[in-house]
Amino acid sequence: MAPSTRTRQAIVLTVGLGGLAWAGLGCPAGDDAGTHAEAVYRQTMDANPEYHKYGLSLAAGTDSPWVRQQAVEASESQNFQIALAAVRALAHDPVEESRAPLRQAFDSRPGALKLQAAIGLTRLGDADAIAFVAEQIADPAQPLPVDAVDAIAATERAREILEPSLAARMGSDNLTLRNEAYAALAAVDQAWARAMLVEGLEREHGEERAQAIASIGRSGDPALATDIERFVNTQGLVFATLEALGALGNPTSVAAVRPATGNEESLVRAYAGAALWRLGDADGAVSVLEPLLASNDAGVRRLVATQLGAVDDPRAVEMLSGLVRGDADTDVRIAALRSLNEHAGPALVPVLVEAAGAADYQVQSLALDLLAKVGGSEQVADLLPLLDSENRYVAISAAHAVLAIRGRAAA
Repeated sequence: MAPSTRTRQAIVLTVGLGGLAWAGLGCPAGDDAGTHAEAVYRQTMDANPEYHKYGLSLAAGTDSPWVRQQAVEASESQNFQIALAAVRALAHDPVEESRAPLRQAFDSRPGALKLQAAIGLTRLGDADAIAFVAEQIADPAQPLPVDAVDAIAATERAREILEPSLAARMGSDNLTLRNEAYAALAAVDQAWARAMLVEGLEREHGEERAQAIASIGRSGDPALATDIERFVNTQGLVFATLEALGALGNPTSVAAVRPATGNEESLVRAYAGAALWRLGDADGAVSVLEPLLASNDAGVRRLVATQLGAVDDPRAVEMLSGLVRGDADTDVRIAALRSLNEHAGPALVPVLVEAAGAADYQVQSLALDLLAKVGGSEQVADLLPLLDSENRYVAISAAHAVLAIRGRAAA
C-alpha cells in the first residue's frame, strides 16, 4: 500500500547500499540476520498504522512463514484497516494454514472484512464462503470485486453463479455496471464468458466499447482478434484495441497493427510497437520502441516501460533494466520495475541490487520487493544495511526480503 503524498514528503530519504558495511552495524549475516529482520519488521509495523498496513501487504504470497504469521495475528486486530490488510494478504493466494484465521474473520467480522475472508475461503473450496460470495455478486447494489469473480470462476459452480448476475449487469442502462460485468468476464476462462463479451461488444457504441475490447484482450482466445481488429483506427479505442490485439497474440493481426507503428503520435507507436512484438515481429517492434526510449517526453518512456511488461523476450528485459539503471525520471524507473515483476527471475538480481541503493525510496522498495521473490542467500549481505534505513518503508521491505529469502532456503 503506497503512502500518501503528505507521508512521502515527511519521510527522510534513505540509506543506500553503496558504501555501507554491515560489519559496523553489530549484526552478522547468519542466523542473527533473520532475528534482526524480524525485529525490524515487527517494530516498524508497531510504530505506525500506515507502516503496519504496508508490512501486511508484503505478506500476500510471501515465502516467509514468519511474515505470514504476522498477517494471521493482525487479522484479529480491532483496527479495521489493519485487519482488512491482513485478511486481504491471507486471501490473496491462501495456504491451508490460512483457513482457520480466514474462517474466524468470515464468521465474526462485518462488511469488507467478511467479504475478503470469504474470497480466500472460496479459493480453498469452502461451501459457505462460496454461497456468501455468490450473494454479493448477485446483488446489483454492491460493487463487483474482480477478485471475488476470479475466486468463483475457479469453482464448479462458476457458470451457475456468474452468468445470470453478469448478464443482468450487462443489461443495465448504467455504463459503469456494464463495464463492471465486462471486467469480471475477463477473469473467467470459459467459452460462455467469452461469448458474453462478444455479445456485449456488439451492444455497445463508440467509445463505450473500450472496456469490452480490453476484456476481450484479456480473455486469452486468439480467435476473438477478428472481432476487434476493425476498431484499431477508431477514435477513443485505438489504445485499447492495440493492447488487446497484442495480448490475444493472433499472428493474423499483424496486418491490422503494423500501420499504427508509423502513426505521428508517439503514444500510438508505443502501443503498436509492443503489440507487434507480442504478435511475433520482434525486430520490427524494437525498431519502433528503441527511438521512443530516447524521447524527451517522460510520459512516452513510461508508457513503453509499462507495455514491455507483457513482452516475453530477453531484449524487453534488457530495455527495462536499462530504464531502471539509467532513466532520469523516477516514475519511468518505477514503471520499469513494475514491468520487471512480470519477468521475475534470478537474472534480474544485479539490476535489483543496484536499484535497492537508489536515492528514491519508492524505487528502493520496489526493487526490494522483487528481491524478496528472486533473491538468493548470497544477496542477504547486500540487504542487511537497509534494515537500518531511516526510511521505514525501505527498512520493512528489506526485512521482508531477508525473511522471504530465508524462507525459500529453509523450504
